[in-house]
Amino acid sequence: MKRYSVYLLLAVVILLGASTFINAQEEKVAVVPPETTAADSINDFTLVNKTGYVISDIFVGPSKAEEWGEDILGKDVVLADGEEVLVKFHPKASVETYDIKVTYQVDNSSVVWYGYDLTKINKITIYYDHEKDKTSAKTE
Repeated sequence: MKRYSVYLLLAVVILLGASTFINAQEEKVAVVPPETTAADSINDFTLVNKTGYVISDIFVGPSKAEEWGEDILGKDVVLADGEEVLVKFHPKASVETYDIKVTYQVDNSSVVWYGYDLTKINKITIYYDHEKDKTSAKTE
């Protein structure tokens, strides 16, 4: 009976370990869809990727800040071409002017835009022009 209990316990441990490994592998890439709530901030905006490339990191920080802080997409999350993400702020955020930085997954290069008054912007769509080798942003 003891031998049977040991084998049963071993089988359960192996199955739980395999299940955890499989789930971890499936969660490496995700998309953060835009969603709204009643507690929206006046600074909230949607960022749309129309560059033709996958964006691996997005940073949004106050224009006067010395550091970017954390990637708003989160670890192992990307924004594919054609996808969008809602960038949300705390409802009591008092800063209005922000800088935005995106990093391309393909070569780890970054583009930065300075001085966006997010109280006047609902959507930012970013584009990449292959001929000019330039990334631009259109605000709405």
